[in-house]
Amino acid sequence: MIIRRFFSLFLTISLLAGATLSLSAQPRPTEEQVETEKIFIDASREKVLGNYENAAYLFKEVLKRDKNNHAAAYELARLYDVLDNLDKAMASIKMAIAGDSQNPWYQMFLADLFDRKGKYKDGAKIFEKLVSESPYNEYYYIKWAFLLMKANQPEKAIEVYSMLEQRIGISEEISRKKHSLYLGIGQPGKAIETYQLLIKSDPYNVEYHHLLASLYRQLEDEENAIKIYEEILEIDPNDAKASIALADRQKVAGDDVSYLNSLQSVFAKPDVDIDMKIKEILPYIRQAVDTPNEPIMNATLQLANILEEQHPTEAKAYSVSGDLLYYSGRKRQALKKYLKARTLNNTIYSIYDQIMYINLETNSYDTLLTISNEAIDLFPNQAAAYYFNGVALDFKQKDQAAISSYQQALLMARKNPRLQFDLYARLGGLYHRINKHTLSDTNMDKALQLNPKDFNLLNNYSYYLANRGVQLEKAKKMSALANELHPNQAQFQDTYGWILYQMKEYESAREWLIKAIDNGGDSNPSILEHYGDILFQIGKTEAAIIEWQKALEKKGGKDEGLQEKIRSRQL
Repeated sequence: MIIRRFFSLFLTISLLAGATLSLSAQPRPTEEQVETEKIFIDASREKVLGNYENAAYLFKEVLKRDKNNHAAAYELARLYDVLDNLDKAMASIKMAIAGDSQNPWYQMFLADLFDRKGKYKDGAKIFEKLVSESPYNEYYYIKWAFLLMKANQPEKAIEVYSMLEQRIGISEEISRKKHSLYLGIGQPGKAIETYQLLIKSDPYNVEYHHLLASLYRQLEDEENAIKIYEEILEIDPNDAKASIALADRQKVAGDDVSYLNSLQSVFAKPDVDIDMKIKEILPYIRQAVDTPNEPIMNATLQLANILEEQHPTEAKAYSVSGDLLYYSGRKRQALKKYLKARTLNNTIYSIYDQIMYINLETNSYDTLLTISNEAIDLFPNQAAAYYFNGVALDFKQKDQAAISSYQQALLMARKNPRLQFDLYARLGGLYHRINKHTLSDTNMDKALQLNPKDFNLLNNYSYYLANRGVQLEKAKKMSALANELHPNQAQFQDTYGWILYQMKEYESAREWLIKAIDNGGDSNPSILEHYGDILFQIGKTEAAIIEWQKALEKKGGKDEGLQEKIRSRQL
């Protein structure tokens, strides 16, 4: 036992002595080396803190002390790159490579600098060298080919991709790149062959078949495209893209209705993505806005109904139906669809926008007020929600609340001149109604600046001025322009005649009122009353009374002003 313990102790002492001898055999770092390492650490800290100029200065100090410190040269190159000094970055990275020519990071950084300086061939040569050293590094091949493409050497880029395929096998990414290059150099046959080889690598991958079919269509080879789509349906009979593509033949032939009808079987599949379905009918919704076509509209509506049946919990299905119904003039039915969509998903503002717009168009101001308040709560950053709210309050003559909503909408509509125009025009009308004429004129002028040829604005503004008997020359010019832009409108002709009346140009005023009556104004009590006033001014009292009586009758006999004119036979 004592001998064993002595031997164990002797062994421990021997090992310690050996370790001490080993440590003492290593040279201790000099004071200069320690200081250089400290500066390197300080430079790295400055770089992390974003003090790039300080960091660059310190790394240069390291290189002054140790010109072979390739790590400092690399870090300095990266700093010069950040500071947009590519020439100094280039010099520094070459210094780093001189210190360690086998470091791939240094080589790649130099290649990146060559790329940014437009020296693509030089960059490509670096990656060519890296590939020779690491033949299974996929990234090197990709960068090599990329720089060859930028150097306008697509054939060599294709060769590089082929070399990579020999290493890693055929892949979709490389096949896509090769196919694009072949098309670019005018070799569509090679592009087709590339996708054929991709399919051969995985014959049951329908996405590969779709790539080839799309290529055939791009090359206007519809016959071969159809064959590929038929092959896809043999692999997967439920493939929606292939079914839709085959239906496209009728669209290409110009038979839109047949095309839409052929989509019914695809739309009836609940597992087909709803967005893919909507994408197919979206052009017909847009078409309905400009050139409504009843057969196409009905065929599209049938598809929308199928959407609702197959996707009953999707708000967008009902929104599509709403759009189609709205643009086909069936606003009440459209409203029901939008309301259903809102019930399913109240986070889509465009649905609220359509609901509010329909309520405005149908003069449903109570509902408009309710829904706009809800929209403001849910979407407080939507200017139009405040606009609709203001319109509803304006109609209900809640003037200050309406003004507040309009002004809030204006604050948020700075990038929407159309909405700004509507807001200024409505504020002008509201202020006119409550006899705040200076504010009315100010807002009407702002609206006029945004759209100086809006005939309704020109007519309304000129009418406001005429009723007050102010700025009649301005009113006359605006009214004349409104009639020029939109002729044969009884309301506009009445306004112009009324301005002439205020200017005491009674004969001219009579001529314009006759035009207004001839264009349908004989059913408008205001026009009839104006005509009577003009007739009275030119001495035709009996004729004037007849027109006043007609106007009173159109008003249901309930106008005290007209009654007094008739009774007193005076204005």
